[in-house]
Amino acid sequence: MTQPAAQAARAPAAPTPPLEVRTAGVLRRGAAALLDAMPLLALTGAIALAGALGDGAPEPVPYNLFDRFIDLVNQRPLLVIGPLAVFAAAEVLWHAVAVALSGSTPGKRVFGMRLVDGHGHRPGPLRATLHAALRVLSLATLGLGHLTALPDPTQRTLYDRAAGVFVVLDPRAPAREKVAGS
Repeated sequence: MTQPAAQAARAPAAPTPPLEVRTAGVLRRGAAALLDAMPLLALTGAIALAGALGDGAPEPVPYNLFDRFIDLVNQRPLLVIGPLAVFAAAEVLWHAVAVALSGSTPGKRVFGMRLVDGHGHRPGPLRATLHAALRVLSLATLGLGHLTALPDPTQRTLYDRAAGVFVVLDPRAPAREKVAGS
């Protein structure tokens, strides 16, 4: 190896410039999440309805709807827990596979967003699965992880930070200036 080549090999690499992106807003992210959840909610509802019809509906009680729901949970917990478990598993699978394959879910694509890691690349399967699982955990805690995006200047949730991802506006997507939350 020649002297200049050896010096070039030892020289530190030029620093990469910081990635310039615009993170997606809370309203846009929420709209995309609702769009993504529609088929999963339909599946969960069908499973719950099939379970309710197959098991016999509980006797009507003279309470309000919330009290009826609590009675149903107390009388037949699997009727509620089963569909919720299916929803959680389907949500993790749907989100993780879509993000690992394309960097975006169908709802995020409609609203012009994608997920990237700290280097601007599509998250790998493990990071996408971690993000999806933590997202479902945030839903199970009544959205506590989601609420952390409100005061954050980058609009990142707690589970975005834990998984090391950013939800950004996709510059390759068609212009969507009129979409909420942009």
